[in-house]
Amino acid sequence: MARFDSERRLTAVRRNIANRKVSCWIQLGHNINVAQTNPEDHRLLRLTKICLELPEVERTVSGSHAAFLIGKRTFAYFLNDHHGDGMVSVAAKALPGDNTALAAAQPARFYLPAYIGPRGWIALRLDSGNVDWGEVAEFITGSYCLIAPRRLVKLVQRG
Repeated sequence: MARFDSERRLTAVRRNIANRKVSCWIQLGHNINVAQTNPEDHRLLRLTKICLELPEVERTVSGSHAAFLIGKRTFAYFLNDHHGDGMVSVAAKALPGDNTALAAAQPARFYLPAYIGPRGWIALRLDSGNVDWGEVAEFITGSYCLIAPRRLVKLVQRG
């Protein structure tokens, strides 16, 4: 049942992107025309599929970025050229200190995104080499478990 729901939501997201009827929620403070977004970005579609498999997740789009939320709380961002940095990445919440440790240990893959990095967020680059989507799924699931209510975390840990 959960797989069917996530596939149905992903199909609806694709349809909304194609029809340019995506809700333009300005979470990040950007005033970007949604028509500039490339609806066929395979990294965003793959990330969307991973995120929508988690319970009660919604996706909002703002220009070339996307936010993944549980209720009103964001647990991941798809960042495409965030503040002109020229990188495509997924940003997620990390345990205190883990974000700086990862960025220092593997600077070619991880970095602290502008503005949210100092608040415990870390970004994993999706534009350099082959992407290990299993690692991306673990990265996203970890962030989800930090942000989600306990009842939803229990569902993820059981599944």
